[in-house]
Amino acid sequence: MLTPRTAITVALLLFLTFAVISIWSAMQPSDSGGRGFDSFGTRIEGHRGLFETFERLGFSIERRFTPPDATLPLDSSLVLIAPNPMTLGFEPLPLQQLRPWISSGGRLVVFAPDLVDLHSSQIEQMQNQLDHFDPDVFSLLQIDGVSVESLSYREVPVKNVPDQAELSAISIRRHLSSPEQTAASSRESTANTVAGSGMSEGVDEGWSLAFPMGDLAVLHLKEDGPARPHTSGIDGLEEMRTIAATIPIGKGEIVIVSDPHFVTNLPWGAEENAAWGVHLLTDGGTRQVVIDEFYHGLMVRGNNWWLLTKPAYLLPFLAILLLLGLITWRFGTMLGPALATQEPSRRVVSEYVEAMGDFFLKASDGRRFVLKSVHQGIWRRLCKELHLPPSTKDLETIVSLMSRRDPERANRIQQAFQESEQMFESATLRPVDCMKTLSQLDRCLHRDEEARHLTANAIR
Repeated sequence: MLTPRTAITVALLLFLTFAVISIWSAMQPSDSGGRGFDSFGTRIEGHRGLFETFERLGFSIERRFTPPDATLPLDSSLVLIAPNPMTLGFEPLPLQQLRPWISSGGRLVVFAPDLVDLHSSQIEQMQNQLDHFDPDVFSLLQIDGVSVESLSYREVPVKNVPDQAELSAISIRRHLSSPEQTAASSRESTANTVAGSGMSEGVDEGWSLAFPMGDLAVLHLKEDGPARPHTSGIDGLEEMRTIAATIPIGKGEIVIVSDPHFVTNLPWGAEENAAWGVHLLTDGGTRQVVIDEFYHGLMVRGNNWWLLTKPAYLLPFLAILLLLGLITWRFGTMLGPALATQEPSRRVVSEYVEAMGDFFLKASDGRRFVLKSVHQGIWRRLCKELHLPPSTKDLETIVSLMSRRDPERANRIQQAFQESEQMFESATLRPVDCMKTLSQLDRCLHRDEEARHLTANAIR
């Protein structure tokens, strides 16, 4: 049975269970169940293959869910793979404040968002409604002279990928800043990275990159702009178009990649995408990699319990919770033992009638009261049956009308009421006389045959 003690205990247990589950879920990676376009994604456009490849090869790689800031190590590469334009528009400040960190020696690698996402109707609607809504990552990073263009599938000199009908491949070469740059100086870091990882050597001369069949996004660099090609033009393409460019800023740099599909799960294991991706993100094996998930929407905002995963917030919370518990225990009302359960009373109507009769008979003149009550009740019943007003006082009127219908019943009525009126005038009433008079009054309500039956039962 539910008691106050049980109800309080159940409520406390439910609250503690909810708090533990919430804290536990906040401590888990805020992934999207493997369905998102992020480093947790296991579908075609996810980047789970990239993350697991770096882990398998022993490179330092981590995910970051909080807004990027200057606390990042200077020897790391912060990687933004197709950041969500909607998140960029609403959260531009963290990205804008990265410039001092880059100038101090940090490295930012940005895979440009898909042009379809950047020019969606939802983005255009937000730009029209909000004056300061800017989803362009190049504008937020203050990068001039760089734009992303889409080349039609027929314009790109592609080659087929063996056993991958849904993929195409292009050939690119590394960009050398000067003809005098020797092969050893340009290949040393890449050769160490790739050869130590079990990949084929010599890919630093050129790369064969696979991408999903369809249009290819490329970078267009202004000649007088700050961006310099990280890779040379695409082989077989007349105009100068590249897929990666470098922008030096102080001691650091920003690397821009035109198409994020090169590092998605589908083409990652084809051609030389993995070797190129390792070389690009680690800067030849010299930097640790930090994958930004904040601009993929996997942020901790909206989950207040996430603060409890930090010791600076968890310890004060536990102290306050303990203090409140002690105060409640000190000033609270201690519940005693539970009351014994009482069985519900289940009585029949006859028991209630008998109890009321005993109650009336306890009075000094109880028999006379009961006899008068029955006398008045039967009188009103007979008046109603004979269509007389309740105020009728003459017994002869009732008897004369009843004699027309049932003479024998009229005689019983006259005899019973005369005896009851005599009983009212007597000084003492014996129980036997009262029961006899009550029985006669009761037979006044029944017809001749029913009255004989009741009389016979009474005699028996």
